[in-house]
Amino acid sequence: QCTLAQLLDEDAEGEGDVSIAVCGKQVQTGDLQLLGTQLKEMSFTSRITHIDLRRNLIRGGEDRMEGYMTDLFKMATSLEVLRLDENPLLCSIGVRDLAPSLESASNLKVLGLSHCCLSNDALVHLCRNQMPISLEVIDVTCNLMNDNVTKAAAKLYKMFRSK
Repeated sequence: QCTLAQLLDEDAEGEGDVSIAVCGKQVQTGDLQLLGTQLKEMSFTSRITHIDLRRNLIRGGEDRMEGYMTDLFKMATSLEVLRLDENPLLCSIGVRDLAPSLESASNLKVLGLSHCCLSNDALVHLCRNQMPISLEVIDVTCNLMNDNVTKAAAKLYKMFRSK
């Protein structure tokens, strides 16, 4: 994992879109800092359109997650898809930490948060923060939400309709 960005840089020469997938590799929240540090050095960072971090151990409530993600969004200016699905340690606390950084993801269209043990609070946290205008899909399927989530879901829906 430590050499991921270096390997990607060697393969990402040219001008096309770049996708990063680190699925099921036990990536933890602290590893996001290392990835961000490495990406700062790479020539392709602004061309990253997809980041897939599914099936990892990214944990909510870890120090500086918001900062790591804000830095990543500012570097990866073409980012359209962020998949955080199947990070069972993320929980609603992780969404609370992630939500403020989302406004920095100016081209983000898809945010995947399925199977992350999210409760109703996750949508409340998303509603309290500015979402990118480009955002089209927030996938929160297969989580721990119940019927009481309707008010937060309706608020998110109104936010998207008013774009």
